Amino acid sequence: GCRNGNVAIVDAANGAVLREMAAHKREVCSLRCRSMENEAMMCLLSSSRDGEVKLWTGREGLINGLASLKFPKLATKDEQRSWTASAFSHCTRGSVFMTDIKGNIWEWKLHSPGAKAHKRIFTPHSRPIFSLASVETGEGGDAIISCSMDRQVACCRRSACGNASEGWKFRGYGAHPYCLDQSAGVPTKLAVGCGDNSIRIYNEEASAFGGIMQEKNFIWSGVNAKVLSIYFHPVLEDVLVFLTEDGFICAYNFTTERLHSVKACSANGKMCEISWRVTMDEERMEGHAWLWSLDCAGCLYQWHKDLLAWDRMDRSHVYKQVSFSNELEGSIVAFLWSACGKYLAVATSGGEVYLYSGDMVSMTMLGRHTCSHSKNICSIGVESIESQARETLLIVLGHQDGKISTVSFERSEGADQFGVRSNQTLDAHKSTVTKIAFSPYCEHFLACSSDSHITIWSYSRLSITCALLLAGH
Repeated sequence: GCRNGNVAIVDAANGAVLREMAAHKREVCSLRCRSMENEAMMCLLSSSRDGEVKLWTGREGLINGLASLKFPKLATKDEQRSWTASAFSHCTRGSVFMTDIKGNIWEWKLHSPGAKAHKRIFTPHSRPIFSLASVETGEGGDAIISCSMDRQVACCRRSACGNASEGWKFRGYGAHPYCLDQSAGVPTKLAVGCGDNSIRIYNEEASAFGGIMQEKNFIWSGVNAKVLSIYFHPVLEDVLVFLTEDGFICAYNFTTERLHSVKACSANGKMCEISWRVTMDEERMEGHAWLWSLDCAGCLYQWHKDLLAWDRMDRSHVYKQVSFSNELEGSIVAFLWSACGKYLAVATSGGEVYLYSGDMVSMTMLGRHTCSHSKNICSIGVESIESQARETLLIVLGHQDGKISTVSFERSEGADQFGVRSNQTLDAHKSTVTKIAFSPYCEHFLACSSDSHITIWSYSRLSITCALLLAGH
């Protein structure tokens, strides 16, 4: 099938063109070939962007047009998106399946006259279908498999007696997944942010094989760029927050299915990283969460707690820049709050590590350390470990050259400031360490790298050792 609408019959043995036919006026999208009852005869089905399907029959190079069917003329803008696909029916001789621009599948009965010749049997997609295939089922019917511009692969069933029913659907990724997060509630939700400007939401469901993830939501309307970071709200189980490459920070409410978005651009540029600060009100036994973000110039911002009202607020009330009690050496390149929400760890481009505590947007420095390995810091992790006599905070830094630096801050009960107890540099990876994360009880932390490896490290007060290497990501 050719772009100019021609169909060429080629001898596969020597490459000779036996015949070239002016079959269509526009690009040929699909060709299907089937042998007739007499093996010397063949039947050819061609479909084109002009919305027309043609049936050809003959032997070797002597192919003649037998029949054609064309949908009503498409508008010019629709013709550009039209991708008519077709396939022979396996269970009903003399029937073919074809698609239209709206994602419908039609059956065309070649031996039926006039308007009764074709009817719509399925609507498995919401956008044009690229490819169509028919597979014979064990019951003598057709399993019709289709692939569409809506990024879904669907299977519909048509029985030998003509009854139609929908089968399964599977949604593929139109680009690489860039980020994901898992909710803490039950049932577990998994959110995957993709480079095709979309988010997939999966729910964990019980099955005979254990828990399996089933897609429940596909978020794309209002998402206009690649999703860079994504997090479930730590307190509100039905809220998802994500950052896109064009600088928007969005909150999606699963209950109302509404997207609240803010163009998160400061005077210094777009936001490039987001994270949560979570605290617990011991008296009321309830949690509170604030979103924090980092812009391209290395400035930190705290966001208003009522994130579902962001799009109704004045921009000056939505987020505020964080101020520090001391002047930082260089710009901030990574930040993270400890799980308890009491301590903020900040790493700068000058290789400095700062430890802060504070309320709202005024931060007080509790400790400072100059990292011995000063190659560009790309990621950070922090966790606090409390005992009866002392409090320890472990900060782990991921570097551009693949190394990991650890800094252990410690203070005795009643002391105001933390002191540096130990620091260590580990040969962990061959390229950039992109993410650091701690296990719930701080016995392990993991490091992810662009070298396609994940390392898991065991931590104790005396030593840090590599416990496991996971390759092939």
